Amino acid sequence: MKQCSQADWKSPTLEDPEQSGCRSSVRYPHIRLEKASPSGLYLLVGQPVLDDRGSFTRIFDTALLASSGLETRFAQRAIATNTRKGTLRGLHFAAAPHSEIKLVMCLRGAIYDVVVDLRHGSPTRGKWSAFLLAADDCTSLYIPHGFAHGYQTLSDETLVAYDLSTPYVAAASRGVRYDDLELGIPWPLPVTSLSDRDATLPSIADLNSADDVAPFTGAGDLHA
Repeated sequence: MKQCSQADWKSPTLEDPEQSGCRSSVRYPHIRLEKASPSGLYLLVGQPVLDDRGSFTRIFDTALLASSGLETRFAQRAIATNTRKGTLRGLHFAAAPHSEIKLVMCLRGAIYDVVVDLRHGSPTRGKWSAFLLAADDCTSLYIPHGFAHGYQTLSDETLVAYDLSTPYVAAASRGVRYDDLELGIPWPLPVTSLSDRDATLPSIADLNSADDVAPFTGAGDLHA
């Protein structure tokens, strides 16, 4: 699993997903929690147990999340199918008071997963980080309140799962343009599919209201 920010990003490859990265981790048997950056992001990394039948992997552990003060209760779970390589979804967030903590995992294929810090008062507000999530790495990305999230598929027929800490409210749905020049995110592939809505999202400079985004509270940002 690989994380980079705009300071050191190199386009990911499925052949070499571990080009660089700096994370610290808390370990439980067969699963570990790694801090990522900016502050509040975590990776939940399953450790497969192998035998002649195949493998068994724990991908979620309430006690492990609770040990770092993170959310353990998720109200909804959804999956997104993506037919074409190069499909782009995002960058999305939910306005307060319906802000969501997300747990994102790629179940089939691979994605270039991007988060943008929008938290008021955060020292990294306006900065993005990117992660390569692939089905065979058994890794989930924990995204706290106050981040916009999006991804581009790196293979056909990609399947992505989301856990949401609060129920989705359509009226609270917001977003930032994936090609915002201020962000300068280097999406690795030409965009092959994009919704009409995502094509017309505002730039980060044109977000309507300062009250839309959760404030920076540090740690895991449990509270919006």
